[in-house]
Amino acid sequence: MLTLFTTCKPFGRKTDAIIETNALTSWGFLEPRPEIILFGDEKYEKGIESLANQLGYHLVGDLVRNRWDTPLLGDIMLRAQKIARYDILCRANADLIFFQDFVEAIEIVSGEFRQFLLIGAKWQMEGPMPRLDFSGDWRKEVMDLAGRTGHRHPRSGSDYHVFTRGLFRGRKFRRLEDRPKMHTHPDFPIEFVPLAWGPIRFDTWLVWQALRREIPVIDATEMIFAVHQDHRYRGENRDRIKQEDGSEQTDLNKKLSERSLSGGGRISNATWILDKNGLRKK
Repeated sequence: MLTLFTTCKPFGRKTDAIIETNALTSWGFLEPRPEIILFGDEKYEKGIESLANQLGYHLVGDLVRNRWDTPLLGDIMLRAQKIARYDILCRANADLIFFQDFVEAIEIVSGEFRQFLLIGAKWQMEGPMPRLDFSGDWRKEVMDLAGRTGHRHPRSGSDYHVFTRGLFRGRKFRRLEDRPKMHTHPDFPIEFVPLAWGPIRFDTWLVWQALRREIPVIDATEMIFAVHQDHRYRGENRDRIKQEDGSEQTDLNKKLSERSLSGGGRISNATWILDKNGLRKK
């Protein structure tokens, strides 16, 4: 069994509201149904409380945040491992739609390894995503649309990380230049510098941490069809995207995670491959 967890963007923008509702609703259709935990505070992730109630998911708040009020990756990862009902967890971005091949891949890998990290490249859709009608054949609708408008993303960063409880261990918080402004967690994992959940590079940090401890890292790109909905806002130009990429927060994530790139934190650095033919060592 699986525990899926994430945090969300505020639901103020229609685009965010549609794609996050689509993705998070789709997770509840996986079989067996996973435990799903949403991390967020209504003050910052506006709309998350009503969505959690609507979908019947567990909501956990009072998050440790940086000076931009963005949740810190390490706080969420540690707390998820402490409260999860199951020993296999998945950190995923809230705009990903999963299908049953996701569960099948986890079953194969968990049958082979006691500890592991499972990652993969997403299928990138292009263009606006409609609000899905989950009373109909929504899986076929998404697959058809993704096939017409999407493409496989390069094997760089992963938008999901499936791992075994305890893989990212908790230790005393190490104070760095971007220490949380609200409070510190007494059991904050020393492996986690204060990376923000959201800006680039935090995903490569997780892969690097597993590789440096010689944990099997499995690339399931060819097995898992994880659809990433396009959140480049309609009616806005790409300058906004460029501005986000060059923000102070993004630059800090880059700085804090630079060792993960030089040390090999991309999907292409995985030590195992899982595809339709099975599991094999690279």
